[in-house]
Amino acid sequence: MNSTIRDKSLEAYKSYKARVNKGKKASLPIFKHPVVRFDSRTFTLHKIETCFPYFVSVSTRQKRVMLPVKSGSFQAEILDRLVSGVYKFCTAELSFSYRLNCYILNISYKYDVPEQATSAFMGIDLGITNLAVLAVPGQIIKFFSGKRYNQKRDHYAELRRKLGKKKLLKKIKAIGNKEHRYTKDVNHKISRQIVNIAIQYNAVIQLEDLSNIRGRVQFSRKINRKLHNWNFDQLRSFIEYKALAEGLKVVRVSPKYTSQGCHMCGVILKKVIGQIRPLSSVKPVATR
Repeated sequence: MNSTIRDKSLEAYKSYKARVNKGKKASLPIFKHPVVRFDSRTFTLHKIETCFPYFVSVSTRQKRVMLPVKSGSFQAEILDRLVSGVYKFCTAELSFSYRLNCYILNISYKYDVPEQATSAFMGIDLGITNLAVLAVPGQIIKFFSGKRYNQKRDHYAELRRKLGKKKLLKKIKAIGNKEHRYTKDVNHKISRQIVNIAIQYNAVIQLEDLSNIRGRVQFSRKINRKLHNWNFDQLRSFIEYKALAEGLKVVRVSPKYTSQGCHMCGVILKKVIGQIRPLSSVKPVATR
């Protein structure tokens, strides 16, 4: 158990050092809530036909204890595969949720997924007005509007501002947690729809590499707040891990000129003055 404590602390410190080395703002990591990590030596999952179908045996400072596990149907399928050996157990973390007033068990696992044969490319543009726009050339174009999402975040921002004047810090924190859960739910739903469409068209997913965009771009105060609250990295990570779980390939491409180039002829128009020229008047670019 001392080894797992050391490993978790080292991971947090390495993440902090990586941000510092890249010139990003970072503060020393602080664990606000106690978390216990288990590995294969200190954790065992059992399936027992009792009132609780699953139990975990974990090591403590005194002895090993058996804890019942309550799960939903989706989690039960994963636990079955872990017990049967289809999934390989990596680590588990036990923490206490003050909001739910119970202990939460997070289990990480891995399994092999054969790479699927692909016959198309899906381009995904991440943004603020539209959270995502996907296109499979000649097949489908779909917009994921961010109107309600942005209205919700503006509402929370205004509410925090009013509560801040009244120094109601606990309520501000509660609103922040609620907003975090809302944005995470939206990103999960959008990423699932995107991956399902990629499965339907057997497409390789191409994502813009927007690393360090917050440090590169500066606008007005209002736009900067929207930009710095833009949770594109979470959406991107959700798309990547869901796609990999289905055997789909995900590649990151440079965002340079992606909003100015024609996907049909390749012409890049940096600035359009007067009227937009029809596609028939644009000469194709010669390529070798």
